[in-house]
Amino acid sequence: MSRKWHFRGRLNDCKGSYAFDTSTGNYRVIQEHTHEEDSIDTLAELAKSELRETAKNSNETPRVLYNVLKSRYDAEVIMRAGGNSFLLHEKVMNQGKVIVFASESGLEILAKSNIILADGTFDVTPDGFCQIFTIHAYISESVIRPVVFALLPSKELSAYDAVLSAICSNQILMNWKPQLVISEFIAYLEKYYINGVGSNPAAFPPDSWTCAEVTRNAIHRTTNALEVWHRMLKPVIHQTNGLRKIRLSDLIEKLKEEESRTDSDAKALSLNPNYKVSSNRRMSNVAKDQRLLRAIRNTPAPPNLPLTGLSYLKSISLALKS
Repeated sequence: MSRKWHFRGRLNDCKGSYAFDTSTGNYRVIQEHTHEEDSIDTLAELAKSELRETAKNSNETPRVLYNVLKSRYDAEVIMRAGGNSFLLHEKVMNQGKVIVFASESGLEILAKSNIILADGTFDVTPDGFCQIFTIHAYISESVIRPVVFALLPSKELSAYDAVLSAICSNQILMNWKPQLVISEFIAYLEKYYINGVGSNPAAFPPDSWTCAEVTRNAIHRTTNALEVWHRMLKPVIHQTNGLRKIRLSDLIEKLKEEESRTDSDAKALSLNPNYKVSSNRRMSNVAKDQRLLRAIRNTPAPPNLPLTGLSYLKSISLALKS
């Protein structure tokens, strides 16, 4: 039997209303909204209403009904972090769709960052995507956290361009010019950051990429710390128990958790500079950095003299291997 349900908006005494036909799944606008559009909240309410009505006439378990309905609605329904928009950019390309997630607080952290780290992982991706590309920034002197998350359909440079263009076009980042980028994407960085393009000078000439300077300033030399973070995404795989593929909604929920963690620690640091932020780095890597820093500083206690030449290089090699 066909049923038509009528809904009326309540925000700011909104007179907007619409009808939903349970037999066809169609929606009809009775009266337009009288306030600014909020499509995400509207979709969420529609999904909840449809779920309730479907459950009344179905013998399926709630979990089955929920998963079927969730797959029908656009991912925008759950793209909220702390009550704010989590979807930064969405673009359809020849290779597929690029989706970029970031919260306003995450973008503000990025805007203040002179040093960023970027990397991708191919292990935890839903159908239609090739990798998760993330940009991380320092929230304390030694701790980095993810602030931008992007789902890419390929490893083509055009996909990375879409992400960076979306970031740089955001009003919060209009004047953002990082001084150092640490990334595994050598070809892209060589073209745009090291060699420059045409008459445009390189943003980061080779002398700014020296590991010695990076180490002296206690900056991460590689993206190994990001690999540690990638392992934190593994629960997205394990929660399915191999019974189904990873859904986009599964991944988004995990990314929102990570964004919330970044936001929480950043706010705690702004209130208390002595707040101890938990780092994901292994203690062995922390110890290695300390040894390497001592070797590079090369300031032995008198009467010993600083090492030179081959002896200096050997001390650095030993610090890395120990």
